[in-house]
Amino acid sequence: MENNVNDPFSDSDHDGMSTLTEYAIGGDPNRVSSNTGIDIRLEALDRNDVIDEYLIIDVTRRIGADDVVFKIQMAQSLDEWSDLIFPINVIKSINNGNGTETVSYIVGKVNEIGDGMYFRKVVSLK
Repeated sequence: MENNVNDPFSDSDHDGMSTLTEYAIGGDPNRVSSNTGIDIRLEALDRNDVIDEYLIIDVTRRIGADDVVFKIQMAQSLDEWSDLIFPINVIKSINNGNGTETVSYIVGKVNEIGDGMYFRKVVSLK
């Protein structure tokens, strides 16, 4: 792992993100960052000649960080998380020009996902 960090689970800059998470999303574990590496948004998309509103998850990750694994989890209550189980598709991947890329995933149609759903990104070492 870059930046000569010994403890991947520490948070030396006290911004609420572990050193491992900051490494994985292309941040500096020694500087406070507001980027969490995950954004959730709604977007109207034309799929098969039908326009619907979809839930999109954008994940920012360090290019070449093959020593970490990203998972997206979902929950209807904050104490019972599970890996995203319904089909998700990559709709685009953008090189951000700073050593990171942002990958956009379609989670599903908004009206099919349900209310009160929470999402989070989980980062672990391989």
